[in-house]
Amino acid sequence: AETVEFTFSTPAPQVVNTYPSGESQPLEPLFFVAFDQRIDPQAVLKTISATADGSPLTLKLATAEELAADKTVSRLAENALEARWLAFKATEPLPKDAGINVNIGPGTPSAEGPLVMQSGYNYSFRTYAPLQITDHGCSWWGDSCPPLSPLFIQFNNTIDAAAYTAEMLRVDPEIPGVMVDILGNTIQIRGATQGSTTYTVFVSAEIQDIFDQTLGRDQNLTFKVGPAEPMLVGPDSIFVTLDPATKDPALSLYTINYNKLDVQIYAVQPTDWPAFKDYLQKYQQSDQHPAPPGNKVFDGSWPIEAPQDTLTEVNIGLSKYLDGDFGHFIVIAKPPSSLFQNDRYWATIQAWVQVTQIGLDTFVDHSEMVVWANALQDGAPLPGVSITPGSSGSPVTTGEDGTVRFPIPSGNSYLIATQGADQALLPRSTYYWGDDAWMKYKLNDTLSWYVFDDRQMYRPGEEVHLKGWLRLIGGRQDGDVGLPGGALSGVNYTIYDPQGNNLGDGRVDVNALGGFDFAFTLPENVNLGYAYIELRAESSLGADGQYYSHNFQIQEFRRPEFEVTARNETTGPYFAGGQATVAVEAAYYAGGPLPNADVSWMVSSTATNYSPPNWPDFTFGIWQPWWWYSYDPYYGGDIYVPGGEPQTFSGKTDATGNHYLDLDFGQPAEPRPLSVLAEASVMDVNRQAWAGSTSLLVHPADIYVGLYSDKYFVEKGTPLDIDLILVDLDGNPVLDRPIQVTAARLDWKFEGGSWAEVESDPQECTVGSQAEPVTCTFETPIGGEYQITALVTDEMGRQNMSQFTRWVSGSELPPARKVEQEQATLIPDQETYQPGDVAKILVQSPFSPAEGLLTVSRSGFIYTERFQITDGSATLEIPIKEVYLPNLNVQVDLVGESARVDDQGNPLPDVASRPAYASGTLNLRIPPLTRTLDLQVSPRDAALEPGGETTVYVELKDAAGNPVPDAELAVVVVDEAILALTGYQLADPIAVFYSDRPSYVESTYGRASIVLVDPQTLADTVAQNSVAVEKEAVMQESADGMAPPMEAPAAAMPTQTMEMGARAADTAGEGVAATTPIAVRMDFNPLATFAPEVRTDANGEARVEVKLPDNLTRYRIMVVAVDSGGNRFGSAESNVTARLPLMVR
Repeated sequence: AETVEFTFSTPAPQVVNTYPSGESQPLEPLFFVAFDQRIDPQAVLKTISATADGSPLTLKLATAEELAADKTVSRLAENALEARWLAFKATEPLPKDAGINVNIGPGTPSAEGPLVMQSGYNYSFRTYAPLQITDHGCSWWGDSCPPLSPLFIQFNNTIDAAAYTAEMLRVDPEIPGVMVDILGNTIQIRGATQGSTTYTVFVSAEIQDIFDQTLGRDQNLTFKVGPAEPMLVGPDSIFVTLDPATKDPALSLYTINYNKLDVQIYAVQPTDWPAFKDYLQKYQQSDQHPAPPGNKVFDGSWPIEAPQDTLTEVNIGLSKYLDGDFGHFIVIAKPPSSLFQNDRYWATIQAWVQVTQIGLDTFVDHSEMVVWANALQDGAPLPGVSITPGSSGSPVTTGEDGTVRFPIPSGNSYLIATQGADQALLPRSTYYWGDDAWMKYKLNDTLSWYVFDDRQMYRPGEEVHLKGWLRLIGGRQDGDVGLPGGALSGVNYTIYDPQGNNLGDGRVDVNALGGFDFAFTLPENVNLGYAYIELRAESSLGADGQYYSHNFQIQEFRRPEFEVTARNETTGPYFAGGQATVAVEAAYYAGGPLPNADVSWMVSSTATNYSPPNWPDFTFGIWQPWWWYSYDPYYGGDIYVPGGEPQTFSGKTDATGNHYLDLDFGQPAEPRPLSVLAEASVMDVNRQAWAGSTSLLVHPADIYVGLYSDKYFVEKGTPLDIDLILVDLDGNPVLDRPIQVTAARLDWKFEGGSWAEVESDPQECTVGSQAEPVTCTFETPIGGEYQITALVTDEMGRQNMSQFTRWVSGSELPPARKVEQEQATLIPDQETYQPGDVAKILVQSPFSPAEGLLTVSRSGFIYTERFQITDGSATLEIPIKEVYLPNLNVQVDLVGESARVDDQGNPLPDVASRPAYASGTLNLRIPPLTRTLDLQVSPRDAALEPGGETTVYVELKDAAGNPVPDAELAVVVVDEAILALTGYQLADPIAVFYSDRPSYVESTYGRASIVLVDPQTLADTVAQNSVAVEKEAVMQESADGMAPPMEAPAAAMPTQTMEMGARAADTAGEGVAATTPIAVRMDFNPLATFAPEVRTDANGEARVEVKLPDNLTRYRIMVVAVDSGGNRFGSAESNVTARLPLMVR
């Protein structure tokens, strides 16, 4: 062979990231510098210098505590590659308003080679200056500043929103509906500003920035709002239903600086709706505008009398054109045309306007439609209403409850309800560029796949084993899980590497229980990454789900050698102000401790709840309704649970592989239990790191107070009776201790720069604890949300608290003249149900009385039911049946009327109520407990030598404890260390085959088209849109300013090792073994057994013989079971360890 020579060189280090940068930085920042290769921080710091306005600074490396306290630098360090960064700081605080210049190198060394930086690197930033106003003006249009434009005040530093109060800004003259937003270093003022008006804004000297600096002196700023551009605004929809209470129906438009409008009115019939949508399409597509459908009843100039620069409501009256009390019209309004002004077609308002007393709602699934006709004003059901689908459908008639259920007519895009001379139109959609229609569609059955491989991650050249089962899931309301039967004969598969290259394909038969399995070997030169297998069912079922994709990884990796477990060394209970000890143990999978290994701890705490035993009806701690999800749109955000900042510690394991950490618990910020999580990471000499964690519950005191009320809701004026019990940690009553109870109504107020719920009108009650619950009673003169808080103190002076929320009907509504869908609150009486139960659902309506329609669905309608609410709430009962597994969808729709309010939210006396509607949904969980199989997996030997043989015994029973014969088992025995690489967990077949069923119910509401707009509402809408744009811009600017995450660490180079061991050979027949040959371990396959098709006997039992490979490790035994009926499943795990009497490392 010829000699080959080549040369290479390592590059000099280069800076890839620095921090801080920009303006207004704090006086004691941490400096952060990241490089493209490993460095020695102490050596690099010697090559770094910094100045403040030219004066040199003395620098030092940051401590671990200082690094943990700086969230930004901690995040930068986490994103940086290991050992490629340093953090440092000045030994003295930096001067204010100073330019800081940082010079790195030349001569900065690397820890990876001899080369150093040949040229220096420089970056700079500036510390914060005294707080001052730098600019103010109009957020839109520069100097012209038209009415409704937000005003802004800009500061040089970020404003402390939490320290802001409403008294710090005053506007003269007052701006109707004024709102103040603090966005970074900018204060924005929005509201209905008037044209040609000069506003003076008083800015208090007490306004504070995030550096605790105040403005120092009061200032008055002047804002000049110029004249308004002419404007015409109408409803935000082309379909409008007018207020049913009005005696003079009119379409409301809004103008600024117009003295007249060109108006046309056409009288139409509901059947003209398709022609109207077609007209709108053609109107947008051509300068030669077509004529709309209908009979023109008005064409002329509509005069407007209004002052300049004032948003004015213009009512286009329709009374004289009605046919009796009802009618349908197309109203076209546009700015006046003249010889000197072109036709402003883009400002033209065109709307279909209906005047009716019929409220019309529809609910559809895949094949049927439920139409609900009710009085538009008060929601009373309307029997005998004729419902005609489209222009040519066959009419149907509503029953006594105002509903009618019928098959969906094909291609139906609108409904017409007729009662005498009154006709109501309900379009499927108001989008005129398409003709959306309610359509029937076939709800097919679905093939559901449960597929798993033996370990998820493989090396090139290794064998992959796959096992799967298919089940046919019925698609309709009564659909169940079952076997696919003979219509499914096989599964075709194609294997693709991470680059999409075909690695092979094949076909396997499907057995009578819907099971299949196959294996294949990966090529030695296969690409690394995420590969996948495309599976295709070979069937004549016509079901959905014919294709399935299964992913797995191909990687070069080093097999983990040890595992880490963490535990609580001391015994609880633990209390605030006390101590505890936690421990971590590192041990090899084959047995034996891991001594003198580096240990890193991270300890964090999170507020939690604790419920003492024997008082299941009482609430202890902070109550969170369990039917809410982590995001609740009604309450407006993510449910936040406060926690402490994580703390880090380090050490080494002792000779037994253990490390102990003493924890001191301080006093919590609020009297609540804390869940303390201690996570330990252990690294061995080969730089392998694995982690374990343990948790502790820290009680705020040794007593807990429980709250109970028999109702979630009461009517306004009905007292709230709250029962209280004081107990110790074991649930035993504690006597003669005072319980302080507060009930406060929650109001929304703007504080600290944002809207927040604050307590109003608190009521106090103090009672002494007894062996039985005691009671506090609170008055409810005002409707709303009431927060009940109980506070107790133990003999050590430690406090504890419990809190829950109750609702009082009749809460004040926010200002609204537009009818909008409100929220109906649904509260189930249980978290889960079983067949035979009756679910009780408490319905709380935002208005009362109310007419209600209950819709119960599961892949379509099951039934609908009328109910009424007379006192703010009602309880609905829903029987739970076996056919409803695993869930049932509940929808409640409410219609009625609510008090009209003025712009300040005050009810208007002697005025008819406005229409109201609300909706709420709920998912009732019905877990298939009766279809969950119980698996007991027991290896004959818990531990044996590498290469040894054992037997795995499996016992299978149903939910009633009876043996399950002729079931199919898949048994897999795999190296636990390999499974740990991916966190491999066997999927639960119950969760796969019994996933939640959707409702498939779509709702369309006629009341959504009722528009009752006023000028202030429009002004608020415009202003809010501007704030949304401003906030988005600020957020984007903040995101753009963040340092990009650094490159992820490269995967470690693969390492190959050979483990050698000695094992005594059998010497039967010999007195003494003179020489015993050493058994060389050669089979290091991670897979010990893959038995994909094992059957249980008549006793529900099976056994599998297992021969272990030569690895020193612990093996996980995984078993999945399916019964012969096709709808019961189970899974279980166990383990067995392969070890030698003596191991030397």
